[in-house]
Amino acid sequence: YFKFYLGDVPESKKPKLPPGVTYEKAITDYLREMVVDCGGGTVDLTIRRLLSDDRIAETTERTGDFCGGTYVDDEFLKVLEDKVGRSAMRMLKEKHYDQFKDIELDIEKKCPALKQYITGPERDKLEEEEWIIDLDFDTVKSLFDPVIARILRLIGDQLSKCSDCSVLFLVGGFGESKYLQYRIKERFENQVMVATRKGTEVDVNEEFSDSMVPIYPDQTSILFQFFYTTNYSATYCDEPGMKKLGSFEVDGLPTEQSGLDRSVLITLRFASMENTVATAKSEHSGEVY
Repeated sequence: YFKFYLGDVPESKKPKLPPGVTYEKAITDYLREMVVDCGGGTVDLTIRRLLSDDRIAETTERTGDFCGGTYVDDEFLKVLEDKVGRSAMRMLKEKHYDQFKDIELDIEKKCPALKQYITGPERDKLEEEEWIIDLDFDTVKSLFDPVIARILRLIGDQLSKCSDCSVLFLVGGFGESKYLQYRIKERFENQVMVATRKGTEVDVNEEFSDSMVPIYPDQTSILFQFFYTTNYSATYCDEPGMKKLGSFEVDGLPTEQSGLDRSVLITLRFASMENTVATAKSEHSGEVY
C-alpha cells in the first residue's frame, strides 16, 4: 500500500515531512486507508492502518451491504419487465432460466424463448421495434443510481467514524465501473484521495476469447490486427504509444445469404511476459489460424 499510495501522488504534491521523519514512518503513524470492496453481491468496507511490523489493524468496525454489481442487473430486469410484461418475465424465469441469466437488449438474438410469452400491446410495440429495446441515457443511469447511492452512504458512514482517513482503495469487480468511480470521486475527493486499480491482472497461459462476425453481408474474410501499449486508458489503435504486435487473416467464410455460421472465435493467450499467442477458429469450417 505504501508504494501504491506514493506512486499515485506526484512529487510536487507529496507533503513535506519534518526532519528525521521518513515517508514509511509517516505512513505507519498517520495513514488511515479505507478499502471498499465492491463485488457482485456485496460491498464491504473497513478503515485500516499499517503497523510498524507490517501487520494491518482495523481502525473501524467492518461494514457492508447487499449493493454489488448484480443489483444493477436486477434494476435492468425491472426495466425489461416494464417493456415485456410481468407475466412474460415470470414464465421466462420458470422455464428458461439459462437464457434469463444472459439477457441483453436484442431479445430475438439473446433470449428468443421470451418472445412466446409476450402478449398484448407489449408484443405489438416490440414487433414494431424489431425486438430491440433501446435504453436512453437517463434509463441506463437509473439502473446504477439506486445501488451507487447505497455505496456512497456506506462510505460516508465510515468516514464519519474516522475523519483522518487519507486514501480510499476501490477494489472488486464492480469497483472497475467507471461510473461508480466517477460518483465516488465526485462526492468524496475533497475528503479523501480515491485510488483505483489500473489494468487487469493476468495469469500465465490465461485466455481471453470473444466471438466476431463479418461486418458486410458478402464479406468472406476478416483481417485481425493486434496492438499493444503501456498506457492504461488506450482505446484506439492510432493513439500515441500504440504499437502493432501482429496480424493474420481468416478467409473462406460464408456469405450472409448462405445462412451458415459466419462467426470467428478469437482467443488471446498470455503465455509468458514476452510471448502472447493469438488464435482464431472459424465456426463454419473449424479451421484454426
